[in-house]
Amino acid sequence: MLVKKTKNKLKNIALITGRIGSSFNSAVIRGIEEKSAVSRGIKYNFIYHSARENTKDGISGELISVLKEDSYDAVVIMGKKPCCGALKLLGRKEIPAVFIERKVPGFNSVCIDNFKCGRAAAEYFIKLKKNKPAVILDPQSKETGSSTNERYTGFAERMGAEGGGISKIITTSVKVHTIANGRQ
Repeated sequence: MLVKKTKNKLKNIALITGRIGSSFNSAVIRGIEEKSAVSRGIKYNFIYHSARENTKDGISGELISVLKEDSYDAVVIMGKKPCCGALKLLGRKEIPAVFIERKVPGFNSVCIDNFKCGRAAAEYFIKLKKNKPAVILDPQSKETGSSTNERYTGFAERMGAEGGGISKIITTSVKVHTIANGRQ
């Protein structure tokens, strides 16, 4: 179980993200809330912490701030992997932690194989004989290691492997990553 065993019937869990407006992050957070509304007679109180910027330093600063408060029973981190100093502090605090979309040695994580997802999307295009794919890229698509970058890389690699039947992938970019941008 994610939460320390204590006598309290209310557990405080810090949810740290660099992109609170992300539709993916919002869906994950909502899923966590729904699955753990009340479990074994314990009520969970989720407290959201949005880093000032979605960078390694931003997430690290927010994590350190949360740990210094010393009022949380567990931490869920979504976004960039924190720096070594923040991770060492988290390890010393000995509170349960789960990283979403980041593999962090010594901690629990939940990850998606984004490269494989991109390849699967390409397979679907190929199966439907769609040879003029178009992709909407967000700002993270340029960041090596980001989920968007990994998905696009898998997609482009598989489409490229198809050979002569696939023309160039048409791309367009948006300035921010929101559901509304996907509808434009």
